Amino acid sequence: MKNNLSTDEAFVLAKKSLAEGKSFATIRKELTAMGLEDSTIKYIIRQLDDELLKMSKKTGAAGYAKRKMISGAIIMLMGTAVAIYTWIEKIQEMNYYLLEFGALFVGYYFFRSGYMQSKKQNSR
Repeated sequence: MKNNLSTDEAFVLAKKSLAEGKSFATIRKELTAMGLEDSTIKYIIRQLDDELLKMSKKTGAAGYAKRKMISGAIIMLMGTAVAIYTWIEKIQEMNYYLLEFGALFVGYYFFRSGYMQSKKQNSR
């Protein structure tokens, strides 16, 4: 049976099937049923695999940046709470103040680096 689909059209159909949650084996059977050559099917499956890897890399990096921002915000909030508490209690030892501000700066660093990383991911 001769097929009338171009490789690009077949790739688009295979990509839709992958988005629907079908496995590579099922997609391969569908492409074979359409009458595509084995080399074309291998090429399309390879391209789908590359697309899937790109999406997972992007999603993983964005998730890491988000977790980094959240942990930075939590550390900053904890540092702020402790700094306010010690200021209210009027503890005059400089070591305590240094510790609280250290937590604020570390939290800010984590939040800022996570933000910059997510901004870089979004600009790609």
